[in-house]
Amino acid sequence: MKTILILNDEKYYLPGFLDEFLKNTKHEITHVFTVDFFPPQANKKTYTKASMVIMPTSFLMLYILKTSFNALLSILPLPSRFKRLCSIAHTCRHYSIAHKKILDVNDPLFLEWIKSERIEAALSICSQIYRLPILSIDHLKLYNFHPSLLPRNKGRFPVFWAFMRDDPQGMTCHRIVEKIDAGEILCQTVVETSTKDDVATVLDKITKLSPSFFEEAFDRIMQNNPQQNLIPGDSFYGPTPSMDEIKTYHRIIHDRRSKV
Repeated sequence: MKTILILNDEKYYLPGFLDEFLKNTKHEITHVFTVDFFPPQANKKTYTKASMVIMPTSFLMLYILKTSFNALLSILPLPSRFKRLCSIAHTCRHYSIAHKKILDVNDPLFLEWIKSERIEAALSICSQIYRLPILSIDHLKLYNFHPSLLPRNKGRFPVFWAFMRDDPQGMTCHRIVEKIDAGEILCQTVVETSTKDDVATVLDKITKLSPSFFEEAFDRIMQNNPQQNLIPGDSFYGPTPSMDEIKTYHRIIHDRRSKV
């Protein structure tokens, strides 16, 4: 099965995930494509502000240090094994996998390439919205990896809304359809948490579990074997949180930790 990955061009979590997955997978990935979190026409100011206010100061400092260090490391004349975690592009180079950055997953040139190469499956960790032209390619199966137990907490802030709604945390792989996060579920798994966790620590846990979860999803795609014992839950689409909702979230986290 000719399979590609479509990933957000994110430099903190995803290079480590991709490195671990490529190091251990038994499946073949022909290409890795990276995209911006938003297509060029999108307004990302509100999303970015909410994300920064949700995350603890310690995480933001670590993010700046890690990404700055990797940017410096990436320009030094070192073997690829030392630079493979600097970015997704460096990870692909280390594993000799073709990599290309695209601006929009719905770019007609990208769709023409998928058709000409007869790509059969695409596994996606991508915040952009897939439109009908790519979803209508008859030989392509598109799967998304979403950090919640769908149908709970659809949308861009699933871990945040799981805390707000006192839902279990988890991951889901599902078919991509026109309606956001509404496609048939292939598999899902619970992410164990404690009273010490917050959005940042849950994202760390999700990242560590993602390579093995990707492998399970890949196996199920190849075997046409969707998971049967799915975790039930009510459907909820979480909007971009307001500043008042973020303040409530921080109170929830503080109260959870004060009970330890």
